[in-house]
Amino acid sequence: MTRSMTSTGQVSRAIGWNIGLTLVSLVVQLAVTMSLGRLLTSADYGVFAFANSIIVFSAHLSQRGLSGAMLKQGELTPADIGNSYAVCVTLVAMISTVIGAAVFSLKFLGVRFERQSDILLFLLLPLSIQLLSTPAATILQRNFAVVRANLFQVCGMAVGNGLVACSFAYSGWGAWSLAYGAFAAAAITGTLNVVCGWSAISFDWNYRRYTQLLSDAIAMNGLRALDVAWLQAPIIFLGVFASIGNAGLYQRMQFFADLLLQMTVWRVGTVLYTAMAVQRSETKIDKKQYRSVFRVLVTLTLPIIAFVWLAAEPMIGFLLGPAWLEGAWIFRILIVAFGLYTINQAGFWTLELSGRFVPRYATASCAVASVLLGLFLVPITASFWYAFAPLCSMLFTAFVLQFALGERFSDLRDILVSLRGGVVLAVGAASGAVLGALFGREVGAVTFLELLLSQAAFAGAAVLCIAPSVLSLPELRPTRELLLMRFPQSKRFLELTALDRILRRA
Repeated sequence: MTRSMTSTGQVSRAIGWNIGLTLVSLVVQLAVTMSLGRLLTSADYGVFAFANSIIVFSAHLSQRGLSGAMLKQGELTPADIGNSYAVCVTLVAMISTVIGAAVFSLKFLGVRFERQSDILLFLLLPLSIQLLSTPAATILQRNFAVVRANLFQVCGMAVGNGLVACSFAYSGWGAWSLAYGAFAAAAITGTLNVVCGWSAISFDWNYRRYTQLLSDAIAMNGLRALDVAWLQAPIIFLGVFASIGNAGLYQRMQFFADLLLQMTVWRVGTVLYTAMAVQRSETKIDKKQYRSVFRVLVTLTLPIIAFVWLAAEPMIGFLLGPAWLEGAWIFRILIVAFGLYTINQAGFWTLELSGRFVPRYATASCAVASVLLGLFLVPITASFWYAFAPLCSMLFTAFVLQFALGERFSDLRDILVSLRGGVVLAVGAASGAVLGALFGREVGAVTFLELLLSQAAFAGAAVLCIAPSVLSLPELRPTRELLLMRFPQSKRFLELTALDRILRRA
């Protein structure tokens, strides 16, 4: 059987590897994006994004839900692992039925959605591969095998989304090149996960365990689907009611906003969530735990938002080319929306792991309802204004979430104190970006890359100078101690009681 034993050292080491491997993943992702951005048009991205948005819903209705249900189990016996694969087959059959109905509906709507429907049907293959490899990938995650898990993703990304997709794009396959790349990436990553994450397995049929795991997965499925609904709904909305080019432009800006946070803040958050899920023992909301995780996410997120607001044009111009510069303001708005969503995860995780599914569903539903309302209120021809729909949605959800967590106006001072470290770093990053832009103009920097490097260098230097002072703040003591654990396996280090509170289940 597989048992997940979590210690401060494991979490510290996993976070360290996640941060270290971020650079490798980011370089590969940026190289792929730069290549495809110059080979494909916004219309190509719009066609693929529309079909992929439906697939994303299905993926979160399956893979994420099952993974979350497995993480919540204290230990996994061979029979449990066998049941998880049986659940995978069941979910593949269910998702195939849903996708088939969606394809039939798109075919019925006419020629305009013909390419989207064909790509949607094809994307069922990589989705099935991802789903069937979920138990093995979850075992790696439970064992904090961060290096292997990240390397598998990088290999799939580099070969599938990179080499395969770029080859087809260069040959003129358009949106289909992205679909073929997604299939290759899923096949490579899924195979590596199964080979390295394989564990003892038994297919002894146990109806009770099977139905329990399936019901837990479905319960988590709804949450995961609602979590991405506010994100994918605008793409589907624009794909139906607006031009396919506008949908592609929005998707690219959304992708970059997501990438900046996924490759940084979410690398840390994933480890914290896994540790919280594995060690969950109580069924109450611990405000100290929530605020500790909240501070970590705020401190990491706000500087990124500040830098993007001042360096949006050089980033887009360098990564995608001048043809995509019209999306700069969309990019700025979406990075704020994604930042709020990332910070809100502290509350979402607390509600989820404490078993408060009703308020958890309520907050996620508020996000979906508010973003749909915003999309219908904004004129569809105003490409700039429709980015405000997800931003307003996340602002509204943040207020609802605080109420669901039991926060009141009397707690406002504590919440503002939790923002202090992130605000200071954001001011430093913004100041550095401004100085970098001025310096770049003085020395004659004219290309997008030169301006971006100048701003990034000054902003990074400013953050590094300020970071020690920020980490000395009393509310960030757990984070400081975690970063200072250079040798987590050593007996010389005492157990970090503050970090234990972070990892203690709500």
